Amino acid sequence: MAHHRLVFCLVASGLALPEQLRMECLDNCDYDSWLLEGPGECNMMDCGAHDLHVNGSRPHLPLHARRVVQGWDSSAFTGTSSTSATPCSAAVSPETLARPVRGMKVQQNPAGRFRLLWSLLVLRFQSSSGWHDLDNCDYDCWPLEGPDEFNMMDCGGLEMAWVSRPPEKAISGVAFSVIYAVTASDRFYDYAVENGILSYSNADDAKTFCEEQKCPSNWKDANAENCCVHHANIHSCPLAFMRKGGICGPWIPDDGQIFTHTTSTAGTMTQTNWTAKLVLIHVGLTSLIAHIRVGRMQVALEAKTTVLPAVVCGDAVCEESEGCSTCPADCGTCALPTDARIGIALPISVICTGFILTLVSTVAQVLFSFILLDLSNLCLHKAYPQF
Repeated sequence: MAHHRLVFCLVASGLALPEQLRMECLDNCDYDSWLLEGPGECNMMDCGAHDLHVNGSRPHLPLHARRVVQGWDSSAFTGTSSTSATPCSAAVSPETLARPVRGMKVQQNPAGRFRLLWSLLVLRFQSSSGWHDLDNCDYDCWPLEGPDEFNMMDCGGLEMAWVSRPPEKAISGVAFSVIYAVTASDRFYDYAVENGILSYSNADDAKTFCEEQKCPSNWKDANAENCCVHHANIHSCPLAFMRKGGICGPWIPDDGQIFTHTTSTAGTMTQTNWTAKLVLIHVGLTSLIAHIRVGRMQVALEAKTTVLPAVVCGDAVCEESEGCSTCPADCGTCALPTDARIGIALPISVICTGFILTLVSTVAQVLFSFILLDLSNLCLHKAYPQF
């Protein structure tokens, strides 16, 4: 998703720090941390402290910086490590950022303050297009009301993953199916109750509702009060038509022509795997999201598919997927393989050879008969000149 990014390197450049202080940004690290038990692609944890490099040395000056689903947050340059996360919506004040790192003196001057304020503006508005950051997850969460590119929220233990993801390439007009999984840990129900996502006073009741409450038979009647997963479908966004950029978020409506939604379904959390069948029409790169709504939160799992033009035999164009064997009208007839040509030519050669030999033999016999006749006539003329 497009996230606010606290680009610490830019902030550091706004402070007139002595001795050419250089900071390694979390965004540029080639390493990550996991719990010892049950590590996975989506449960990376904070590394705790990052080193600051000063003149080639590596003093262990702790810097807390971690990524939350809403964006990037930091406890700033306080010189103390922290395990709590501040939402990205909570602005970091210039005074906090200007607070010196333990053992370091910060030179403050008007020019430095100006650069610092400018860096804060960059921090506030810089964004990038993409559906995942250090956690390598292809999904993100939003509030049910008023979602946009900048108000993602912590999923709190609810996860989505492709079981049978969309193909890398699809043919325009040809249907294909996808399967995606939705799971919720026990932590999610605590989180959902604490944040008003599910209308229950305790996690046990919320879990019972999500796992046992049957949803209305008609998905149109399902809502946050009578069904846990009260909406599940696939959205498609041909990127060539997204002229203003951005991402294929759940807020883009179905216009029935370009941006399309499959028919919604509803069910319990124990269903786990959800299947949808879809057809893509517009040629080019298309962003697809599996979209669900759980209580007052919604989640989208993203993938991309390149849609290729439909192949039509008989349009006088030999497409890449066509050939002489599948479409001779466009690509011409196929040349016979060598063994087939030999198999056909050999009997013909034998027949032709036999015919020629027979013809030669017949002609030789006729000529020999004429020669014998001439010789007979010559001998008869010599023996009986009067004839």
